[in-house]
Amino acid sequence: MCKNRSIFILFVLLTVSLTVAYSGCSNNTPTTKTSLEETYKGKVVLIVNGDDVGITEIFTDATLDAYLKGAISSASIVATGHDVERAIALLKEHPNLPIGIHLTLTGNWKPLTSGASLCNASGLMWNTAEEAGENVIPAEAEVEWDAQIKKILDAGLEVTHLDSHMGCYFRTHELFTAAYKVSKKYKIPLISPSMNNQIPADEKKYFSITSYTGIYRLNNQAETIENRTAAYWKKLGDLKPGIHYFYTHQGFEPADKVITGDLDLRIDETKFWTSEETKRKLAEKGFIVIGCAPLKADFRAALEDVK
Repeated sequence: MCKNRSIFILFVLLTVSLTVAYSGCSNNTPTTKTSLEETYKGKVVLIVNGDDVGITEIFTDATLDAYLKGAISSASIVATGHDVERAIALLKEHPNLPIGIHLTLTGNWKPLTSGASLCNASGLMWNTAEEAGENVIPAEAEVEWDAQIKKILDAGLEVTHLDSHMGCYFRTHELFTAAYKVSKKYKIPLISPSMNNQIPADEKKYFSITSYTGIYRLNNQAETIENRTAAYWKKLGDLKPGIHYFYTHQGFEPADKVITGDLDLRIDETKFWTSEETKRKLAEKGFIVIGCAPLKADFRAALEDVK
């Protein structure tokens, strides 16, 4: 992942969409193709992930609805979220939905562990990934992420992948290393492009993803379904062959019709991904949509090859 710090600063400020794109490697950088890369050689493959399950009831319910409508192919849960217990119960009713853990160091909730660097003055996690990157001690992040993973596994959910809430584990090399350590401990793949410069050359075989991308706030445009739809088709049209992990944020209009925070973009996200036109055009254009179970199989196979 080239220039990852600047990319995620933009993500945190919510001013542009995040795109972590594939870039070619130098001639002296060894690479190892994964079985997924070989299986889908020359194809544009999408994993459409619904982020933020477990944060609020609206986010949870909208994500599950999107899955039931065939709009997303995986989802990730925030173990510290306000709606996490209810979300766990609902996810157990849908065992075919690939579930990841949205590793976080940010949010208006308390961490699961007692590391002093995990909280701001209010006693809650940090407001932004930039603040987390500047303040969280990597060893305490590792303990916290371990606890987040353990909580979801102990609840009885099958976990297919680990991804990043607000790009936290990309903030510094040390935080990325901490996330990668828990990934290998639990044998659950960490979502990151294989060309991320934080990954040692001999470790790239553990990463099947070509890009980790999506759209959060639109860049210099009003939030409308028309603008979001145009932005998505531009982004999708620019993709090269490979396996692209798309983060999405699903949402419903609340009963009181009061739109706060980022719910406006979440509502439009849901409209885009659940529309029959989107599904039809994806199929017509030859996009292949898969879940995260093959990533986990690839990752574990690579780990076994080393033994």
